[in-house]
Amino acid sequence: MSAKLPVPYQRAINQDFRSESFAQLSSLKPQDVALFTERSLPECYTIVAVLPKNTQKVIMDFIHEAQEIDSAQFFYSPDQIHLTIIGNIPAKTPLDVIQKAVDTALLDKLSFILYGVGSNTLCSSVSAYPLFDLLQLRGVLRLAIGESGDVYNEHLSSYQKMGWINYMRYLSPPSTKLLDFLKRSFDRYFCTFTVVRIDVVKTTSKILEKEKSELVFSRQL
Repeated sequence: MSAKLPVPYQRAINQDFRSESFAQLSSLKPQDVALFTERSLPECYTIVAVLPKNTQKVIMDFIHEAQEIDSAQFFYSPDQIHLTIIGNIPAKTPLDVIQKAVDTALLDKLSFILYGVGSNTLCSSVSAYPLFDLLQLRGVLRLAIGESGDVYNEHLSSYQKMGWINYMRYLSPPSTKLLDFLKRSFDRYFCTFTVVRIDVVKTTSKILEKEKSELVFSRQL
């Protein structure tokens, strides 16, 4: 049995996102998914939050549960598990501009509640509810960098305010058992964590494959 969300955290849950995410997940059918056949993307920078080891283990334990139900999908490895702050920043952007933006904007601790899972047609993720104003942080970073990067509200209107941790992409239509498992996990409380480090990665990989990604800047929090 999965743990319930602790009462002190309940007010931090974005109910608009939660409603949208549930509607998206509950309506997903095996034939709806877009198969993960292209791992590459144009070279870009991505700003990612690095999870503590114990939080990473919580995610990996969940991955192993999902693998036992449907092993035909692509599941992230431990070194690919991350939380994206801003992705797909054009590679032409000067690195020193990105570095200065990160140093200036990221002054406080960044903490998240990992509560529930969702899935669009591309991938499934653990929902990460920020205990700070993530929308404002993204706005400050984008203004300082001069590039918007990915605009997340094209998927769900509340995504700009949210974090998430992708852990699975579809290599084949998911089994009914897998979708049922994801739906049962919508109320699952995973843990609460504080980001240990911010990395800026230059990559040509949608899933941050090591051989296609280069760590170019890192900042401890």
